[in-house]
Amino acid sequence: ARGRGPDASALDGIPRALPALQRADRLGEKAAQVGFDWRSAADVLEKIEEERAEVAGALASGEVERVEEEIGDLLFATASLARKSGVEPERALGRALERFERRFRHLESEARRASVELRQLDAAELERRWQAAKRHVDGPSTDR
Repeated sequence: ARGRGPDASALDGIPRALPALQRADRLGEKAAQVGFDWRSAADVLEKIEEERAEVAGALASGEVERVEEEIGDLLFATASLARKSGVEPERALGRALERFERRFRHLESEARRASVELRQLDAAELERRWQAAKRHVDGPSTDR
């Protein structure tokens, strides 16, 4: 980016074709190289709380475009938290998805074994069964 003319940007060289989470990570890295960064992961947590509140406001407004924008900001802030914490956000999300899939498949298997349709269960019963699936798949110390 440096030395390539008056319009060069610190953000140059990041392919738009990257998956959005990877692109968010790279954009944050590039901005940080020129001093535009959070001081700490704790500072990013504050931003995430602010963005969460903005998502809530957007949801209350019912404006889908505003909801999308605010959720995008929340996701970007979350990617920044991962980066400031030394975590690769793409890997973190991938691992979370793997955990979810294992847990959900167990939940389905247990429901089939009990001849229960998940869609017929109320929220409280689904949560009880979800917690049981997490304990079964992850062990007793799971609190996520």
